[in-house]
Amino acid sequence: MYLYIYKLNDSIIHMDVKNEIKAAIYEAGYDLKKVAEAIGISEASLSNMLSRRSIRYDTAKKIAEAINYELKFKPKL
Repeated sequence: MYLYIYKLNDSIIHMDVKNEIKAAIYEAGYDLKKVAEAIGISEASLSNMLSRRSIRYDTAKKIAEAINYELKFKPKL
């Protein structure tokens, strides 16, 4: 499964990045605590990143890897 992310500078830009990443986490059978532990941050830090809709690309990549997803860049049509 793929998680499509559009990147500008070092931040992920998407209208609803919080819900998209959370949905991917839950669909993959994980919860925020397990993913946070897998990427080496606290659950609160992960939750705050998602709530602020401000997450670095390298963190998004770690999240994707932790849940067996792959980030894909796709040109806009």
